Amino acid sequence: MGISYTSQIKVLHKEHPLTHNSPYVYTKRLANYKEITSSPSTSYTNPTLVQQQTRRNRVINRMFRSDNLPLIARSNPHVLRQLGLKHHRLVTCPQYMYNHIRHIKLHKFLQKPEKLFPLPQPRSRHTHRIKPMQEIELELVDITNSTSPDTTFSFPSSASPSSQIPIDRETQILERRAMKAQLAAEYCAARKQRPPLTSLQSASVGFSRRRNFVQEITDEYLNIQDSCSDRYPDKVHNFSVDSAETLTDLQDNFHAYMTDSPITTLASNLRPARKRWIKSHRDGAPTLFTLQRRFFGNLFPREERYRPATLPVFPLPSYKRSASMAINNNVIKRCKLLLE
Repeated sequence: MGISYTSQIKVLHKEHPLTHNSPYVYTKRLANYKEITSSPSTSYTNPTLVQQQTRRNRVINRMFRSDNLPLIARSNPHVLRQLGLKHHRLVTCPQYMYNHIRHIKLHKFLQKPEKLFPLPQPRSRHTHRIKPMQEIELELVDITNSTSPDTTFSFPSSASPSSQIPIDRETQILERRAMKAQLAAEYCAARKQRPPLTSLQSASVGFSRRRNFVQEITDEYLNIQDSCSDRYPDKVHNFSVDSAETLTDLQDNFHAYMTDSPITTLASNLRPARKRWIKSHRDGAPTLFTLQRRFFGNLFPREERYRPATLPVFPLPSYKRSASMAINNNVIKRCKLLLE
């Protein structure tokens, strides 16, 4: 017959009156204490339960004798609970206990950096102790008289009223921090981008799901027709479709190379050249050099065609990301991130 419990690491609450007097930070809470008389796989017989109960009574009597307590006190639940907490044993069934983690103390955290020894937010070293800041009074002094040379055109300058007003250093620091936070928020808002689409990552090791970009290209084409003043929307759409097919072809070839299997695709409408390529590699996967050469062979002819300025997919002979980071138009938000 065993004992069942659940353990939970807790942090001493900093607002508790006894927390600051305790040198420990973490404590282990053992809850849901109960005696196990059966399990899903087996159950104890009556002779086994009687034998275990006899041994349990012997242990409890030994604890009473070690603390010089009379056996009559076994009827007092408070005494049983305190005795179990002292010896770290289960004496009463509805019982939970706290055990301090004694080798982790507060002074260790105060001496080590936050990154190496992190603390939970309720007991962070930056909020546990507030260091007093000495107020330093600063005074603006007009030094134009002492630094400027004596000339016939120099006039004595009187002290300005603002030079006689003391400045609180803490207020100055808070204003400086607020200004930096405002500038950082404006910078993040100006450079905020949508998360990239799943493209080449889905073809790498560990990703079993692949996708084509038909829906993205269709949505982008509708956005261009609605909000873009391009003279050739059909050419824009064709260029987008060609770029998406180049990506999909590279993804399928790379996936077949990594899994050493024949080339499969999710695209519905395939061009004759693509069908011949898949049929030629039905018995085996292409090599890495072959798929790279095919990718660059499909990429460079696209560069020689019409490339609109409103859809900078493949602006340079590179398959990483767009080199033009100054374009922030929403109509190209998907096609611009196809290669990330």
